Amino acid sequence: MFNIVGNGYVQLLQMIVMPLVFASILSAVARLHNASQLGKISF
Repeated sequence: MFNIVGNGYVQLLQMIVMPLVFASILSAVARLHNASQLGKISF
């Protein structure tokens, strides 16, 4: 019983969190003014 509820809870979190993370990364990249700033962030 708890296994089913736990798996459902984890899947719900993944459905909510993953698009938020993806959207925030895209938003941050879109705000960059030039490509050299991207290298500073990623490495």
